[in-house]
Amino acid sequence: MPKLYLLLCLSLWACQPPAPASPSPSNNPTVSPGTVPTPTATPLPTATPSPPAIPTPSSDPAGFALGETFSLKLNQEKAAAAETLNVKFLAVPEDSRCPSDVTCVWAGQVKVTLSMSTKQHAAEDKEILFSGASESAEISWKEYKIELLAVDPYPKSQSAKSEYVVKLRISRL
Repeated sequence: MPKLYLLLCLSLWACQPPAPASPSPSNNPTVSPGTVPTPTATPLPTATPSPPAIPTPSSDPAGFALGETFSLKLNQEKAAAAETLNVKFLAVPEDSRCPSDVTCVWAGQVKVTLSMSTKQHAAEDKEILFSGASESAEISWKEYKIELLAVDPYPKSQSAKSEYVVKLRISRL
C-alpha cells in the first residue's frame, strides 16, 4: 500500500508545472527549464499496532452486577463485575407463546438457551423454560441462581420474528 501511495503521489507531482525557483538554493536544487527533478522518497510513518484489549469482568463496561437486572441480545455475552462469571444468550429453540393480539386456550412458553462459564468451570449450555403465564423462571448453575424475567419481543400474529432480547437477574445461591 505505501508503494502504491508513493507512486500515485509521484505521478500527480510529475504532472504539475514546475514551481518557481526558491530564493534559498541550499534547500532546493536548481532545476533546468524543461526537466523534471528526481523526487526523493521519504518513508511514511507507520503505526505499530497494539494488541487488542482483553476485557476483564471488573473493567468491562458492558458487564452486569450480581443481583441486578440486565438485558442480553441474541449472541451477546456479558461478564459479572467482580466475578469470574460469563453468560451468553445463545438461542431461542422454542417460542410457542400465544400472540398478544389473539385469544388462546393456553398461554404457551418460550425456551431460552444460555451459555454459562467461569474461570473454574468450562462453558455449559443451560436451558430455561419460561411459561407465558408466569412472572419469571429460574434455574441454578454451580453457585448461581439464574432468573429469566422476560423474553422480548412478545409475539404478534402478523409480525415477523425479530431479534430476541432476554432480561435476566443472576445472584449467588
